[in-house]
Amino acid sequence: TTTTVEELVNGCSKGNPCQNGGSCEPSGTDDLFCLCQANYYGSRCEHTGDGTDLSVLESIIDGN
Repeated sequence: TTTTVEELVNGCSKGNPCQNGGSCEPSGTDDLFCLCQANYYGSRCEHTGDGTDLSVLESIIDGN
């Protein structure tokens, strides 16, 4: 089995873990972040809402 350099530095190379139409963006070695569509938030765009209520902001800050 071989591993390419791209797989080592691009956490998105194994597919898109982002939900609800979010876009996977590489972020460092084997890490990623999701760019969420409007009205979705969370580390994988798994939550819905407009992001204005305090609990939503706390969730984003905490990375949940």
